[in-house]
Amino acid sequence: MDTQAPQLNNVSVPADGYYQTGSTLIFQASFSEPVTVVTAGGTPRIGLTVGGQTRYAVYAGGTGTNLLLFSYAIQAGDEDKDGIAFLNPAAGLMDMNGAVVRDGANNNAVVTGFPVPDVSGIKIDTNPPAIVSAAVNPGTYLAGSKLSFALTFTEPVTVTGTPKLSFTIGTDPFQADYISGSGTNKLIWEFALPSGLLDENGIQLAGSLLSGGAITDEAGNAALYSLPEPLDLADVKVDTIIPRIVSVTADPAAGGYYRAGDSLSFSVTFDRNVTVSGGAGDEPKLPFQLGLNHQSAHYVSGSGSSVLTFAYTVAAGDGNGETADLSDSNALLPGGAAIQSASGNPASLSLAGTGLLSNVKVDSTAPSITGIQLPVKTYAAGDTLVITLQASENVQVTGQPSLPLFIGVNGEAGTERLAAYDTAASSANELVFRYAIAAGDLDTDGISYGALALNGAVITDEAGNPLAGPLPAADWSSIQVDTINPVVKQLDIQDSSGAPAAGPYKAGEQLQFTLPLSKTVNVDLAGGTPSLTLQFDGKTSSAAYAGGSGSLSQLVFAYTVAAGDNTDGLSVLAIELNGSSAKDAAGNPLILTVPGGGTTAVKLDTTPPAAPVFTLPDGAKLSYDAVILSGTAEAGATVEVINGTDTGTTTAASDGRWSVSFTGLAEGTAAFTATAVDEAGNRSGTSAITAVVSPKLAFGHTSYSLREGETGDLTVQALHADGTADDVTGAVTFSTGDSTIAAVESAKLKGVSPGTTLVTALWQGLSATADVTVTRSAGGSGGTTASYKLSVTVDGKPVQLTIAAQDIVSGLITLNLNGQSSASLTLSRQLLDEWLGINGGLVVDMKLAAGSVQLKLRDLLEQAAASAGSPQMVQGLSLSMAQADPSQISSAQQALIRSGAEAISAPVWYKAGYTDEAGSQYSLAGLTGYMKRTFAIGSAKPLYGSTVVRWDAAAGAFQFVPAVFKQVGGIWTAELKDLGTGLYIAVSHPVSFADTAQHWADSDISLLASMFVVNGDTQGKFNPNASITRAEFAALITRVLGLEGGSFGSSSSFTDVQDASWYANAIRAAAAAGIITGYEDGGFHPNAAVSRQEMAVMLLRAIHFAGADASSGTSAVTFHDGTHIAGWAAESVAQAAQLGLIKGDSSGAFRPSDHATRAESAAMLLRLMRYAGLSPW
Repeated sequence: MDTQAPQLNNVSVPADGYYQTGSTLIFQASFSEPVTVVTAGGTPRIGLTVGGQTRYAVYAGGTGTNLLLFSYAIQAGDEDKDGIAFLNPAAGLMDMNGAVVRDGANNNAVVTGFPVPDVSGIKIDTNPPAIVSAAVNPGTYLAGSKLSFALTFTEPVTVTGTPKLSFTIGTDPFQADYISGSGTNKLIWEFALPSGLLDENGIQLAGSLLSGGAITDEAGNAALYSLPEPLDLADVKVDTIIPRIVSVTADPAAGGYYRAGDSLSFSVTFDRNVTVSGGAGDEPKLPFQLGLNHQSAHYVSGSGSSVLTFAYTVAAGDGNGETADLSDSNALLPGGAAIQSASGNPASLSLAGTGLLSNVKVDSTAPSITGIQLPVKTYAAGDTLVITLQASENVQVTGQPSLPLFIGVNGEAGTERLAAYDTAASSANELVFRYAIAAGDLDTDGISYGALALNGAVITDEAGNPLAGPLPAADWSSIQVDTINPVVKQLDIQDSSGAPAAGPYKAGEQLQFTLPLSKTVNVDLAGGTPSLTLQFDGKTSSAAYAGGSGSLSQLVFAYTVAAGDNTDGLSVLAIELNGSSAKDAAGNPLILTVPGGGTTAVKLDTTPPAAPVFTLPDGAKLSYDAVILSGTAEAGATVEVINGTDTGTTTAASDGRWSVSFTGLAEGTAAFTATAVDEAGNRSGTSAITAVVSPKLAFGHTSYSLREGETGDLTVQALHADGTADDVTGAVTFSTGDSTIAAVESAKLKGVSPGTTLVTALWQGLSATADVTVTRSAGGSGGTTASYKLSVTVDGKPVQLTIAAQDIVSGLITLNLNGQSSASLTLSRQLLDEWLGINGGLVVDMKLAAGSVQLKLRDLLEQAAASAGSPQMVQGLSLSMAQADPSQISSAQQALIRSGAEAISAPVWYKAGYTDEAGSQYSLAGLTGYMKRTFAIGSAKPLYGSTVVRWDAAAGAFQFVPAVFKQVGGIWTAELKDLGTGLYIAVSHPVSFADTAQHWADSDISLLASMFVVNGDTQGKFNPNASITRAEFAALITRVLGLEGGSFGSSSSFTDVQDASWYANAIRAAAAAGIITGYEDGGFHPNAAVSRQEMAVMLLRAIHFAGADASSGTSAVTFHDGTHIAGWAAESVAQAAQLGLIKGDSSGAFRPSDHATRAESAAMLLRLMRYAGLSPW
């Protein structure tokens, strides 16, 4: 018997996964044994929960087996994506639903008690995915942008293939390509917009997607392609149309041409409206060309329309008839602005297709004269001068212009003549002017022209631009006008060497007459030879022609002086052609008269002078050191006195007196002969005399100083030429010039009362004198022999020197420091006051190996007081001299090398200074009086032109120092006459100028330049014939006097001399020295040219300042224009002439008001320097 009920062991379920509509879910119930399903009461089933809904898998078969099948067909609308479930698993999976399941023994099956299988992986999806929205970002889409479509589905979908999205822009259909989104519920389609599209109403989507791919959900349900409303996307607009330039135009100018200052307006038309924004200060520009000139018009207006306006203001020279051309212009230049459509599409700025604007012409170039046709020749009276001006372009002339011509000679402005405009002969680009040459016109160096005179006429080009600019430069030098006869300008007479012919001439000498002509003439000697008629001594003679033929600017004649020709002047009458001819280039004949042919400067003297006469008696006694012979001879004659091999030469004065001296003659009888050579060179006979050369009588001292009541011994010696001496005191007769001051008793000199006088000794016809100074007795104890100790620093070491009181009384303290190279002297104020109280004129003479320095102590004290502000401020004086250490003067040495000068001595320092109340020490840069100084140069005589200079460290230059060179004991020494202190050196510095090589003053100019007195210009020229100003001559005077180193204050007393001017110091020094004075208006007039009479006054005052004797000289000199000399200058001119400082011209005139030249000033300065002992040469 079978009582075991069949057991449901398990239920197998469908595989996990998605199941769609139409799919069947199969469940298999496995029993422990075969069972039979009795369905009389119903059909068994398995309950399911699908998406919250109850569904049943119904028995489908298997009765009689142990496997029963249940199935459920999925219906539309079933949806369970989270997984199905059994309806009531706790009550059993099988719902018998009235059916019976039993085995063959009719045991009902047990359907509980087995593990419930997991059916959560069985998912059901019967709904296809649908599009719930289609989105595009709103806006206006421009060229180059993309449309992006986002389609949102009801659930995530998977895309295979390339589905398309259709849409319409305007009326044009387009398809967007799928881009991304598979696996999500949002899919993206994109479309790159081409240019040229416009849809201002919004794009429109198609109703559904296009095929070309598959879109399914996870269950494999194919998506629905229908797109939801709205399909019209009004907020998605498209504008990809790029504005383009379709034309560039400009209106023609009203007069046919745009001219300078006109505004040229361009219209740039686009195919649609554009806006211009931004670019302030950097606006758009339209490039174009006018001929070869590139220009740009700037944006003016038009934003918001299809036409933009650009403007350009025409400038002078932009064009000359050219048209505006855009052929080479590629595009508008936006600058910093944006040019775009209203929707924002940047405009295409290409100017392709634009080109020449043939109706737009620009002419802003004024016509000018570019060339001048010059008919080259020499024009005579009646000739017509035709001048053609060539214009740069065709011009129109309305009216009657003229061309000024200037006809003159030698660079003069000339007389204005007007060349008239010739309308008939002129053409469009050539203007013809004519001038008929009139009598009196003359221009031998080429006429000149002025600016074109319009006279109300108008000359313009086709555009109306007036003729502009000056006439071009042209060489008119060959266009010459000559209606003037050539004449002799003046008469120049030279001797056979070419020198000026002032002075007498003897037989056999030749005079050359040079006649400079007003113009060049052609001399034709084919018919004869010209001559020059002379008149002198009541007769006429002829000077032979000595020139050539052909083109000449002067005629030269020569006359040889014959025996018996004697005259104090001659006259040149006229030229005789004698069959020859002399005409200028125009054929005008030479006028034969000679202007100013009379001259007293040329004298003919063929008579020898008388032999000189000695004034000394034969056998006269003369001291060996002063053998002076004198006498009379023909005035102006050169007297030669000969003693053996020695010759003395002098010139007889205007009164005939002369004298010569001899040195080095041995004692005894000496024979002398004399001859005279007159100014013409005629030599006299010989006269003779003998004289006795005797010893020299001399006191033992050159001066004597003693106090009242004090006595001193006198000694007198006879000094012989061989160097020996005899004491002749006992044989001498003594006397004094003033016995109330000093007396002599038995060869003893006695001081009687204070003062100065002379003591004289007489012996055997010889005499000698000595100075005597008598001072007051010191407290009644005259005759004391007190002495002083003086500290001197010698070569860096202190040395005590003893100064005898007698030296102070005598007025000279000599510090012999020979062999030492440097010394410095310091004097306290107490010592100064004591010494100067004894002798106010006390002089200190400090001698070293390098030289010496000598000065009056009172002068130095006064200068120190002026510098300090008061005498009380000065508590001591210092004076030093030393050879300079080369390491301390490197700047001066470098400057010496740069100047080309060569040092011929060692440099020497001279310094002076003072100490004030506070003990501070000060240097004196300059003095107000000369301080005598010397320094050694060497055994070799300095070369001609050598000089002494002072180094001016502030100016970085050397300054001339007045000095003479002397030979002492075989050593050449420089003796200075200067007001400065500092570094001194002797140099050789030869200088010459190219423009003075043939000048009469060349040697004087070169010498002064070599001595650093005068300078040339930057071109190496001296310009000898240029005038010289009052300031320049005053500066030269101060230089040669050595005033440049002096101390004369810091401000000028003249109202027109500024302290900052280059000449201020020189004028201040010259005024302080009394060399110059000003005018009544308080000014000096520094830039006025100096006259010859002003120069004479300054020179004579300089003589006085230098301490030279102004009373000597020759007899009075007269000038035939002396009445023209101003009263204030007359005496100075006369004295300066007598001293030989100034001279007249060849006619005997002084020309007082004439402006002196640089050459004349140089010559006068050198005469001053030589006379006053300011130059070694």
